[in-house]
Amino acid sequence: MYQSLKCSLTRPKNVLWLIGLIGMFSLLGLVIPQTAFRSQGYFESLKSANPFFYRFIDLLQLNHVFSSIPFLIIIFLLYLSLFITLWEQWKKQLRFLHTNKKSVPVGLKEDSISFQVTNNAREAIPADIKQVMAGYGFTCQTELTEHDFLHLVFAKHMKSRWGVFIFHLGLFILLNAAIYGLFKHQRGFVPLMEGETFIGQDGDWLVPSNGPLAERLTFPFNVRLNKFKVAYWDNDQEQQMHSQLLFSDDNGNIVSKNEISVSSPIEHGGVSFHQSQDFGYALTFALHTNDAKPIVSHFILDAVGDKSKPLTGKSDYPNTGYIFKMRFFPDISRPSFSLIQPGVDLTILENKDIQFEGRLLLGQTINFDDNILTFLDVRPWSGIIAIRGYVLPGVYLSFLLIVIGMVLMYLLPTKQIYIGYSCSGNGCQFQINGKIGGRTPCTHFELEQIKQTLIKALA
Repeated sequence: MYQSLKCSLTRPKNVLWLIGLIGMFSLLGLVIPQTAFRSQGYFESLKSANPFFYRFIDLLQLNHVFSSIPFLIIIFLLYLSLFITLWEQWKKQLRFLHTNKKSVPVGLKEDSISFQVTNNAREAIPADIKQVMAGYGFTCQTELTEHDFLHLVFAKHMKSRWGVFIFHLGLFILLNAAIYGLFKHQRGFVPLMEGETFIGQDGDWLVPSNGPLAERLTFPFNVRLNKFKVAYWDNDQEQQMHSQLLFSDDNGNIVSKNEISVSSPIEHGGVSFHQSQDFGYALTFALHTNDAKPIVSHFILDAVGDKSKPLTGKSDYPNTGYIFKMRFFPDISRPSFSLIQPGVDLTILENKDIQFEGRLLLGQTINFDDNILTFLDVRPWSGIIAIRGYVLPGVYLSFLLIVIGMVLMYLLPTKQIYIGYSCSGNGCQFQINGKIGGRTPCTHFELEQIKQTLIKALA
């Protein structure tokens, strides 16, 4: 059973298929929005706009590709393939260490180049050959006499035979780091308004995303979004997004101020903070009911990539039975992304009955159903992703081993040169051949160089 499993999982064609499938899933993870990187409001909007597409990606788990069952099965098969490959290569290296050096490696004598040299000092021939090969950096590995025929095997860069093993060990460590990160990663997404402080507790994450074996992400400091700015291209697409974050302790003392963008995350207290591509405006309303204290609520609206279109949202008002439907314009006088003269077209529903429908400008107050509603504030919000993981040391180690393995395999490959000869009368018949890495024949040019040097040294 082991042999059939080994043949199936280590066959190059099957390994390429597994790598290709991982590449395909990774591409899907880049193209299809993932729950770990998008807000819940984004998926609610997607569900409303295209319910068939939403059901399709949700059914096939394409909205969380890297934790989907098909992807985990592929990773498991690739893990088995690498493990078996490492085990077989380890056994091969151990066999080589215990191999009797009084034998010529299989295949090294075939297709040899033959030449003849006249030499009377036959006793000095082995020493002369060893001296010539030492000049090329080779050491004698095997010296064997069979029926008046002397076999000599010379080797160079023999430690490089570990190159393949080290290369696959690096891949194995990289895969282990990825699996550890998949199951133990801690991640959270939170939309922060300008001026809002996040205390980093479990229940405050809008979209927590943790590995099956990981605890929820928390950290012992506060994060405040001090400033958020977006630059646009002429076609209304986002050019750059920057969030300025202030980190403070529990007493409110600021300990660090950093700026992040999509391509430039930062790390603080063992947690890395990333700029998500989610942003927009947060509308703040104050509702005065019969209670003495007004109910203040914030509504997060996702930005759209067209300044001529409003930001839309629909949500219930906390602690009431009202539903707010909003169409927000940063500037009601002309299409704009900037807050100049903000206004919102608001529809208030209660049990599907319209209680109010109209436009409110910033600071304006309306009366409806014996209530007073004030449009208090508008602020930009930015999506912040926090990640805690311990996979980077493993990733760095794996890349180091991969580079070392590739250097040993391709820049310092193992070389073995076979030289055999027998003498009769005044002449000696020689054979020479060589292999690189135990498989690839040495070039004819290299063997011809050694042959000509031997002829000069022995004649």
